[in-house]
Amino acid sequence: MLKQQQILPLIFAETERLQDFIGAQAHSLLIPSLQDWAAPASRTTFCLYGAAGSGRTHLLRATAACAAQGGASVQYVSLRDPELRPEVLEGLEINTHLCLDDLDAVFGLADWEWALFALCNRLQAQGHALLVACHELPRDCCTLRDLGSRLMAGLVFRIPALQEAELRQLIRRLAMRQGWALPEEAIEYLLAHLPRQAGALQDQLRAIDAYALRHQRPITLHLVREVLRRRGE
Repeated sequence: MLKQQQILPLIFAETERLQDFIGAQAHSLLIPSLQDWAAPASRTTFCLYGAAGSGRTHLLRATAACAAQGGASVQYVSLRDPELRPEVLEGLEINTHLCLDDLDAVFGLADWEWALFALCNRLQAQGHALLVACHELPRDCCTLRDLGSRLMAGLVFRIPALQEAELRQLIRRLAMRQGWALPEEAIEYLLAHLPRQAGALQDQLRAIDAYALRHQRPITLHLVREVLRRRGE
């Protein structure tokens, strides 16, 4: 049975919205395509790939939310948990829209690849839509070539890395969601000392927020430096 924590509930987080994704290229090309995929009548297979921290999970969850709001039967599943088994894929074709995240975790494993291939065939037979996300192109990672072909049979989009201005915009937005503004010098410090990935930046800002609340201190460059130093230790 599929672990409950791997399934995105039908009531999606309000903060997971396609329009909140940062990136000029994404908004001109990718977001409209994902909105089309989320339409009730969609039958498309859509593959997203990009480096860690590029926002793949946000896009899948936000697209699932968009599909659910449109009345589709939708499910989001991450395959990252090492305790999962291929049997978790059985029956998922009942959903009109299916989002499979972190496929890299199971590429190269024969039992998983055959189970994914069978699921793709069942979804195709039902005329249902599939959205997947991984680090690299499936054809370059799959041992089972037919699986790679199935996963790339429809739309394929590489999520580009965020540019400098987009990273700054992301940091400001994440800070505002937590209810505070981050000084510009603190933004410079974060960009100089952290991986330029959405996940790493978000994780650090949460730590800064928790530290400031715990110690009842304003968020300054000095506090940001202190938090990074303590976490590094």
